[in-house]
Amino acid sequence: MSLFNIEILENIKNQNLKKEYIDNLKNNLVSKENIQETKNSLLLKKCHLNTLLKYDVSLEFIDNKIKVKAELYDTLILTVLVILSILFTYGVGVILIIVFTYFQKRKASKYLKTTILME
Repeated sequence: MSLFNIEILENIKNQNLKKEYIDNLKNNLVSKENIQETKNSLLLKKCHLNTLLKYDVSLEFIDNKIKVKAELYDTLILTVLVILSILFTYGVGVILIIVFTYFQKRKASKYLKTTILME
């Protein structure tokens, strides 16, 4: 797990809500070609979780729990920005990029907790 990835484990109050979770995700987050669905899991690629950065989100339904993992997708863009900030700002810009990315992670985790987990 890296610094900017998200992992959430929550209890599902009602087993029948599993279909509602999946329908909510399919309608709100990504287009149809970016969804891979199996029996107990769902993988959403290149999601904007109410952020500027994209995440790959995987949901696993284990008994009465839902496990949400979100990995940062835009790592190449951040790497290029870090290199450019080292060259042009003598490293001061790296702090700004890390702070921006961290706050994007917090915003995405809050979005996941409210929207996907329906709290």
